[in-house]
Amino acid sequence: MYRSKGNPSAGRCREESTSGALRRLEGGMRAAGERLLRLVLDLAKAKVPWMAKEVHGGSGGSPYVRSEVLGHVRGIVLDRPGSRNAVDLAMVNTMADMLREWESNVHVEAVLVRGEGGKAFCAGGDVKKVAEAARKGDPSVGEDFFRGIYSLVYQIANYGKPYMSLLDGVVMGGGGGISMHGPVRIATENAVFAMPEATIGFFPDVGASFFLQELPGLLGRYLALTGTKMTGKQLLDAGIATHFIPSNKVPSFLEFLHSFRLKPGLPPKDALFQSLDRFKNEDTGASSTEMEVKRLLKLVNRHFVHSTVESIVQDLRNGYETASSREDAQWYRDTLERLENNSPLSLKVILRQFQESHKIIQSAQQGKSALVDCLRMECRMMQRFMHQEDFLIGVQSVLVEKSTKPLWTYQSLDQVSDELVDSFFKPMPGDQELCGVAHPMEGERGRVYPMSKL
Repeated sequence: MYRSKGNPSAGRCREESTSGALRRLEGGMRAAGERLLRLVLDLAKAKVPWMAKEVHGGSGGSPYVRSEVLGHVRGIVLDRPGSRNAVDLAMVNTMADMLREWESNVHVEAVLVRGEGGKAFCAGGDVKKVAEAARKGDPSVGEDFFRGIYSLVYQIANYGKPYMSLLDGVVMGGGGGISMHGPVRIATENAVFAMPEATIGFFPDVGASFFLQELPGLLGRYLALTGTKMTGKQLLDAGIATHFIPSNKVPSFLEFLHSFRLKPGLPPKDALFQSLDRFKNEDTGASSTEMEVKRLLKLVNRHFVHSTVESIVQDLRNGYETASSREDAQWYRDTLERLENNSPLSLKVILRQFQESHKIIQSAQQGKSALVDCLRMECRMMQRFMHQEDFLIGVQSVLVEKSTKPLWTYQSLDQVSDELVDSFFKPMPGDQELCGVAHPMEGERGRVYPMSKL
């Protein structure tokens, strides 16, 4: 076709045609970009296994709890290192929401809980906030917190997927509650375990009535009354931890979880235990910590068998007078000093707590849910302690002022009457009785956790 070389309208047509094509191309690219963005967002919502990371916080939950994706394993990271990862109600609720969501997610095969900061797994509940509110005449702050964490404890114990805890640092109080009720508890040499509630005029709760009773001999009773710390590999030898991994192998362990899968025909717990064997030390024979725990158990079983705190103290004094070694004499001195510094009210209530929980666990063969009944008992005790001056004194003295010798309201064991101790265990009215923990499922039997089905 003939076209005039100097025709200006033909040039305008070419320019308009080119610019139109560019606009259409730009529009197509924009639409494609929008489709790609929607696809990425949809994948993130679906939590596809290979997505690298997800973070909870802000308006959707506590900023101190974040989640991570480790292949088919989901991680809960307690990220409050300035407070040694102590949990408050918002953190407890965020953990509960995550666990509930993952339990129904077919891409999730196990859960791991760990602490951020390198010094603590979880140092317990934020009881300073609880005590401050109670001091102002508002015990509901504490009651709401404890109801929340007791409910979380029950959720963990009944969780339908393997629940692991990495105990690399301090594990105290509530930290025991969110770890000890799971079937896999991995300690490192940095682990420091204690239930020191008697030092602040309180009692070991979060299901400690149950899990401390499951430790060998009278070790749980001893730990609850004295608040003594156990460290490193002692946790494994005492049954507090199920596995021990040196801290320098933790990065390899976390990397391994990216490739972990459950095996058809093998119970989930067994699959995890087999996988964890690759990280244990190759030590053979009895370790020094194992000998330490055996020696400790021998002393504990001899002296903490009595039915009153007064008898325990007197027997310890007699043992000190006749100690056969310098090492034993030091243990007697340390144990007596801890008991003398702890709240006399707490000591008497805690001993009764263990006597009652022993009965609960023994009666579980009749079809009762031992853990729920222990939590019900702790719920009663907690609400009574919220109104005790010694709890406020203990928190202020030990946690705020950093003193080791609080001036207790009840300054000696003989000032704590049996009637006062009895009052901590009387039933509560209405819905205060169970602290919001679900009733046991039909068919639960035996003294083991429901998690044993794993």
